[in-house]
Amino acid sequence: MRIGCGYLGWNPASDTGQQRSTAQDAVFRFDTVEMRSQSNSVTDLPGGLTAELTGTNTGVPATISFASRNSAISAVMGDLVAALNDITGNLRDIANPLGGELGRDAGARGLKRALSGLTSEVIMPNAAPGEPSRLSDLGVSINRDGSFTFDSARLNETLGENPTATAAMFTTGLFGIFATIDDISRSMGAPGDPGSLAGSVARYSQQIERIDERLARITEQQDKLRETMTRQFIAADRNVSASQSTLSFIQSQIEIWNNSDR
Repeated sequence: MRIGCGYLGWNPASDTGQQRSTAQDAVFRFDTVEMRSQSNSVTDLPGGLTAELTGTNTGVPATISFASRNSAISAVMGDLVAALNDITGNLRDIANPLGGELGRDAGARGLKRALSGLTSEVIMPNAAPGEPSRLSDLGVSINRDGSFTFDSARLNETLGENPTATAAMFTTGLFGIFATIDDISRSMGAPGDPGSLAGSVARYSQQIERIDERLARITEQQDKLRETMTRQFIAADRNVSASQSTLSFIQSQIEIWNNSDR
């Protein structure tokens, strides 16, 4: 069987099917530094950048620019402060030492302490001198009543002075904003810690179980007491009925005696 290969542009009379050339790496310069890639899709550029090499541009270098993310970061900080204020607002009422339902609860007090020191806590311990390392550097402050305030102008100032260090505070890892909030959530969710909210829930759950057991015993005792009192009432009623019969007989005899004396 013969297969036509005309659509491949291959002439069997002149081409012997031998390799004519060897594929080579793509060569390009990134910030004046010559680099190579085995394919036109480059993924190992500094800063996590990727590039697709689609052609040559000798003498006309491409410029990489980045769009400002200030508004997006400001929106994230605004949402964070709003969420923190929701939590502190609830704590202000239920954890009030003067009449609050959880005024003496260790877990509620622990959460209040964690939130009260949140703005001054160093969340980027590896930050260089002068770089942002606290939420206060991003414009977050705490008021006397425990609520939080966000200053977008302070955030924009920090972004302008240290954009890279500021962006690092929003990455996922051991340190930063998200790791700090996650640490608070995990510490408050540890049931083995009596000073956490989960510890309080476990303690209250045990108290509820004990109360339920006591209520069950009280109910059982009430049922037994009711049964005993019912039996005693029936017996007393019978005794009263018998006494009334005896009294009636005595009264009739007295009347007979009185009549006989006349």
